[in-house]
Amino acid sequence: MTTLGNNSKIYEIIKFLCLAVMFSISATISGCASSSVSTSTDEGNSTSTSFFGKDEGLLVKAREQRMAGNYDEAIRFFEQLANNPSADSELKAEALLEIGHTYSSLMNQQRNFAKAEEYYLQVVENYPDTQWQKEAQKSLDSIEPNLKKD
Repeated sequence: MTTLGNNSKIYEIIKFLCLAVMFSISATISGCASSSVSTSTDEGNSTSTSFFGKDEGLLVKAREQRMAGNYDEAIRFFEQLANNPSADSELKAEALLEIGHTYSSLMNQQRNFAKAEEYYLQVVENYPDTQWQKEAQKSLDSIEPNLKKD
């Protein structure tokens, strides 16, 4: 029984470290995403071009908020993207998946596995042809034991 308990703790630590690495990579990428190029025209006017569009910008802002521990704000940005009718379906699915990750995060003191399940299911059911469907299914499988605890 103690070995199983120790393995569970080790699993949680490894899961936490993997999430920390993932968030670190996301922060590094988002640092690049917030960059822009400024150019001057012959008339002396300056223009700025972002490397990403508005929808990708929401994704970056949401990840930055999550990294800062502002989970409600992160979810708000992710939901803006997910509910945008003109957004690309891949980005919508990614935003929903990220909401699920935010609700199930070890760092979030207001963890809610039932809410995470709700968002993961949306990806699995509504976006089956996206790259995020398999990750959402894996996430559902990984939180299943915790659903009985909510």
